[in-house]
Amino acid sequence: MKRFLTHTLYSYDKAKVNLLKSILPILIIIHHIFNFGYAGRVLNGIGSWGNIVMYLFFAMSGFGLTISYLKNKQYIDGFLRRSLTKLFIPYFIALIIFVIYRYFEGIDQVALLKEQGLFTFVPTSWYIYILGLFYIFFFVVFKYIKYSNLIKVLLTCALVMGYVIIAPHIGIEPWRWFRCPAFCVGMFFALFDNVIHTRLKRWHLLVVLGVFLLFFVQSHGHRFDVYVYPAALFCLMYVIKDVKQNGIIKFMSSISLEMFIIQFLPMYIVMNDLHVSSSAMMVSLVLVIDVALAYFMHLLVKQITTRIRK
Repeated sequence: MKRFLTHTLYSYDKAKVNLLKSILPILIIIHHIFNFGYAGRVLNGIGSWGNIVMYLFFAMSGFGLTISYLKNKQYIDGFLRRSLTKLFIPYFIALIIFVIYRYFEGIDQVALLKEQGLFTFVPTSWYIYILGLFYIFFFVVFKYIKYSNLIKVLLTCALVMGYVIIAPHIGIEPWRWFRCPAFCVGMFFALFDNVIHTRLKRWHLLVVLGVFLLFFVQSHGHRFDVYVYPAALFCLMYVIKDVKQNGIIKFMSSISLEMFIIQFLPMYIVMNDLHVSSSAMMVSLVLVIDVALAYFMHLLVKQITTRIRK
């Protein structure tokens, strides 16, 4: 215990980011299987984590953008082209794959597009478009606003919260905006990362107590859980020992975005075409097909981005 209390804080580094990126897509896939009503009670605990996982996705994005800029101010140069390319090329590949699948299924895609709109034609589209919007907010503020980093973070968060405030008034469904404030939580943890390591460098017990209090507060209502869970995650990252990456973690983290984007197609195949009834078999097959499709998409993305750079 004494060694624990006096040990300096660990870092929320790339190894931990990759570990989370390799785990979180799996959790959100299982959550969606559960929401379809196929997975059974055995997955009830994991199935209820959907919102939390999305909070963490947004928080990790906000943290990653901000910490990258703080470490290298040149990061903002060419940022929009790099980030939107990395985000939308996998999305458009997924869109084409969905169109091909629905064609062979005999689905009237024109009617479906009119009914659902491009925002949900690929079920995960909402996350891609919203994250792309936040990338634009980040770029405009950090590129053209000549004030302190704190002001830049505050202004970016003001734009994000502006979207959150406006969205329900223009008919955007709650699940497309109420998770977004987590992006700001990640930005603030990145901004104060050095302060946390300096001021709390030997206060492990206090950080652990803070995490406990965060979960205690959350248990008394869900109003602030979009702020609570991301904050708890970052606090935990400071007290958890540094992790070692292996080949599996590196591979899964490299295809995490593709896994998230394409996830509903394996579900349609397994549930509607193969009619698998076993919960364990269903989850296993969905994950295997999802990883295979994500890896295929990842290879295509690499080919396309290489040609674009040339």
